[in-house]
Amino acid sequence: MTPFWDWEVPFILWLQQGHPAWTPFFRLLTALGNEELVLMLGPLVLWCINKAWGTGVLLLLLGSQGVNTALKELFRVPRPFLTHPQILQLDTPTGWSLPSGHAQNSTALWMYLASKVRRAWFWGVAVLLVVGICLSRPYLGVHYPGDVIVGVAVGLALWGLALLLTPVVTVWAARLRLGWWLAGVAAVGVLLCLLQPYADSVSAIAAVTCGLIGLIVERERVHFDVGGPWQQRALRYVVGLAILMLFWRGLKVVFGFIADEGNTAPYLILRGVRYGILGLWVTLGAPAFFVRLKLAPRSV
Repeated sequence: MTPFWDWEVPFILWLQQGHPAWTPFFRLLTALGNEELVLMLGPLVLWCINKAWGTGVLLLLLGSQGVNTALKELFRVPRPFLTHPQILQLDTPTGWSLPSGHAQNSTALWMYLASKVRRAWFWGVAVLLVVGICLSRPYLGVHYPGDVIVGVAVGLALWGLALLLTPVVTVWAARLRLGWWLAGVAAVGVLLCLLQPYADSVSAIAAVTCGLIGLIVERERVHFDVGGPWQQRALRYVVGLAILMLFWRGLKVVFGFIADEGNTAPYLILRGVRYGILGLWVTLGAPAFFVRLKLAPRSV
């Protein structure tokens, strides 16, 4: 499989002249588009800043993952290091190459948050993060520049759609019965996992799907409010994040005794369960816990 443009492989090789000196830096940049950042950023927005923004982030990420999965299955472009032996493989990606999920998801996420925060400095940080993450993918040899460009374009389109459709979806969702919401979100999540049975994809899809299910139940039953003094918000974030990290690392150890890591059905199922629990904790378990312990008020 050849890239879109003749300059793409030379561009990757030019970037990789910085190896090994620049490799830790670019691995750090690419990590800013990984699950760890979402695990820290999502709860911060949802528990301490604005619940509506957090809901929007989860919906956007689920939609972005779905679109990315569909496009990768449509194009089925191999990774650059697989078709060009001179390109170094400096990361361990799974699945197809086009479009770049890191570029697409980070563009959609950070542009969405920047449009909500509405501060010039935040726009600057968001753009720099997206550019850095996008550059890291060709440097690590896991994407052609064309994959990244398409990912950014799709991410921008999804961001625009999110801003356009959020008011409509909000009104429509308020009228939809709880059972239909739960069934619809669960069906989409299972379908996406079946279409993209890779560890990274299953993690993201399971976490966001179960997170949305938790949000739906929380809205109906818990009525968590992000308000309160900053000390209370900081305490709930520290406590909630500590429990989240305990689930994240603890379940990995426990499930490791049941299934070895790899693209096997038992491992992928357990990984989906693990990340589903994380999603439910962030959107349902933690808010209910905070309300119960008086670390957060209930909305009226």
